[in-house]
Amino acid sequence: MRSGKYIKSELRQRVEALGYETEVVGKHGMWEMPGVPVEAFSSRSQAIREAVGEGASLKSRDVAALDTRKSKQHVDPEIRMAEWMQTLKETGFDIRAYRDAADQRAEIRTQAPGPASQDGPDVQQAVTQAIAGLSERKVQFTYTDVLARTVGILPPENGVIERARAGIDEAISREQLIPLDREKGLFTSGIHVLDELSVRALSRDIMKQNRVTVHPEKSVPRTAGYSDAVSVLAQDRPSLAIVSGQGGAAGQRERGG
Repeated sequence: MRSGKYIKSELRQRVEALGYETEVVGKHGMWEMPGVPVEAFSSRSQAIREAVGEGASLKSRDVAALDTRKSKQHVDPEIRMAEWMQTLKETGFDIRAYRDAADQRAEIRTQAPGPASQDGPDVQQAVTQAIAGLSERKVQFTYTDVLARTVGILPPENGVIERARAGIDEAISREQLIPLDREKGLFTSGIHVLDELSVRALSRDIMKQNRVTVHPEKSVPRTAGYSDAVSVLAQDRPSLAIVSGQGGAAGQRERGG
């Protein structure tokens, strides 16, 4: 639930940055874009609501989604997009005017001068930089790590620690920082949550296809024989394995590269 709320929040911010308006319409951070007709596309959601009722928990909705799911059929994405556009047209929705209005709002937002800073560098920007720097080096880090790095980014002045603490609390509320214990002394970042979800999705796709992408042209000729342990793994283990290693995002990318 926590990672789902984080993804919804991140997507909402990106949509609003493009000039589109959003509004919260339900629990767990559910939001929609006002003015866009949804009833014509919500037959699946309606079936789930009828099965569990309004205000049901996410777990109940997930179970109902499985119970009411029909067997999937492959549909060409271009055909599906054409069907969606036709459905929108039948509702009378003017998508061109909707996009133009969003573009105008985005342009006004980028041209409007930001408020003058009275307290030096933006605290949230400093916290974001601190989290990004720590995430490059390791997956888990402490509150003290975040605080020390944030204070190091901000100029030395009276009240800097209090400002940094307030910024960290805000990052926790936005789930930019995700506590790993009840005392909120150990954290991971939303960056690593998204990385993990991406790896899980990729692994599911690969296992469904029952194949692995290889690049023979990048292989290095080997003259020595393999050890017994490696030979056993090659014979008995599946073609995909997820390995948990130490290090942050940068280290994981180096291993994956």
